Amino acid sequence: MQYKFVSPTEREYPSEAEGLSSQLPTVCIETERIKRTVEKQSDIEYTLAIIKPEAVVYRKEIERRIYVEGFQICQTRWLQLTPEQVSEFYNDHFGELSFPHLVAYMSSGPIIVFVLAKKDAVREWKRLIGPTTVTEARLYFPDSIRARYGRRDDSSKNAVHGSSNCEQAEKEIHFFFPEFIVEPLLRGETAEDFLWEVINPILVEGLTLCCKTRPVDPVLWLAHWLILNNPNKPKLPEDLALIPT
Repeated sequence: MQYKFVSPTEREYPSEAEGLSSQLPTVCIETERIKRTVEKQSDIEYTLAIIKPEAVVYRKEIERRIYVEGFQICQTRWLQLTPEQVSEFYNDHFGELSFPHLVAYMSSGPIIVFVLAKKDAVREWKRLIGPTTVTEARLYFPDSIRARYGRRDDSSKNAVHGSSNCEQAEKEIHFFFPEFIVEPLLRGETAEDFLWEVINPILVEGLTLCCKTRPVDPVLWLAHWLILNNPNKPKLPEDLALIPT
């Protein structure tokens, strides 16, 4: 969550009309530099990554590489797709000569699916995994994931999948994680408006009720109360969100 930038000169010092602004040139320059830096920061992106059947044995090494490269793993699923599910996921490739082989290959064993987060995640993940064919990856990008873990004897078994662009990433993420929300991070006045309009009302109500109730553990009480009264209504069993008294 990012908050609206407020210069110290606007909150802690007299205004220019009071004749003291000339005493603060260094602070103004520094805070403006920080403000420009914050505004230039891009939002975090999400992308989908799949460890394919033949590379599942290297999952620990691949996950370690993911973290080393600065990605965060937001969601993980182990599963084995049916041929019908593979056909639906790769429907953009329908009609290609290699499509039947692709369907058979991706449904031949378990896979591991990740939602990855990082600045420019789509581009960075594509860079990390390397070219589509293992032969090209080994020749030109020997340190890429596909070069290291793709099959030497079958160039099409290239170890991992990566979304081609942001739109494709959102579509693919929703295929495996229908409830996952892919949204840009709020910033500036938008973030401030969200806090005042969505967060503050329910939080004030909960804190007020907590003060009236005076539970033994106020923090735990408030946590459970927020779960039960969340406007987004998370799907949790009642016995996991009991309010202690």
